[in-house]
Amino acid sequence: VDLGQPGRYRVELEFACDDSSSGNRLRIEADDRQIEFRVPGTGGWNRYVSQEIGVIELTTGRAIVVRPVAPLRGALIDLREMRLRPVSR
Repeated sequence: VDLGQPGRYRVELEFACDDSSSGNRLRIEADDRQIEFRVPGTGGWNRYVSQEIGVIELTTGRAIVVRPVAPLRGALIDLREMRLRPVSR
């Protein structure tokens, strides 16, 4: 992701997760900043929800990495979209 503008952003995920795989944790990393999120079950792999998971400070042109925090039980997540919304100052 090339952000163009450094700043603080709300991170919102649109995802699905079968209840049998719920509880795994993922980490979103950018530079030395990170957000951790425990993935809840959504009732099935075809039931998507949107959820804001936190705020992260980003610098211009940096990569954003999504990875599991620990060994997985089942699958981690079906991530359809990650949205970054600027935080008003």
